Amino acid sequence: MSSPTLPQLHILPTDSLIPHENHDESRAIPLAARLKEQGTLRNPPIVASLGDGSGRYAVLDGANRVTAAKMLHLPHFLAQVATSDSTEVTLRAWNHVVWGMSPDEFAEKLSRFPQEILREFSSKEEAQAKHTSRTIEIQLADGRIFLLDSSQNPAERLQQLHAVVNVYKGVASLDRTNLREVEAFREAHASLTALVLFPQSTLEEVLQAVRAATPFPAGITRFTVSPRALHVNYPLEALAGDRPLKEKEATLQKWLQSQIRDKRMRYYEESTWIFNE
Repeated sequence: MSSPTLPQLHILPTDSLIPHENHDESRAIPLAARLKEQGTLRNPPIVASLGDGSGRYAVLDGANRVTAAKMLHLPHFLAQVATSDSTEVTLRAWNHVVWGMSPDEFAEKLSRFPQEILREFSSKEEAQAKHTSRTIEIQLADGRIFLLDSSQNPAERLQQLHAVVNVYKGVASLDRTNLREVEAFREAHASLTALVLFPQSTLEEVLQAVRAATPFPAGITRFTVSPRALHVNYPLEALAGDRPLKEKEATLQKWLQSQIRDKRMRYYEESTWIFNE
């Protein structure tokens, strides 16, 4: 077996890291406190260059960690840099399970969308036959199904994604899931509202949104990268202070070489479940 490619870890200016999605303030604030208390960064965010000559990077995974770093006024931050034109980056869509809001209220808010793009169905089979690659599907807990045909224009489609999420954002509770049937959540949520299925976006659409300063709604893009650097536990003190970026980068690379030399890094080729995370 050939030697695995090491993840590309680098120190970057914190201000150059631009989240592609809205961050969650309720998660970022306690995360900042936890980072300060622990003094280490466990899992670096995944970033990719915007490729526009600005020196900026889109944060593909880790918006809350980057927001926490900015709250802590860290001038530089450790990130795993992924090459956007390679096969190492995978983008899938998360779905949202929603509870704590009545299906009728959800349906009433949906009715405000233009009728030419919103259709209601009473059966899964009928709805499935009308799906396209841009369809947003809403399965209400009472059995009604709505399909929203989003725009072919990426900027307009992004606005529509926000409009759908705003139907329940701040009004109901939500969680991300890769399941696609609302029935799977009936036992877990007594006040189940709906399951929202989002269409697949592309990495280039995400990068375009970052360049245009129009972030995606939180929790509908699912980025993975292989290989992935986890449990790095890099000291925050090495990121703080006014030392030049080049000097901090050199310190990081020496630290990485010491980790290799002391056999403190392990590569798992197989799919792995990690408990007690």
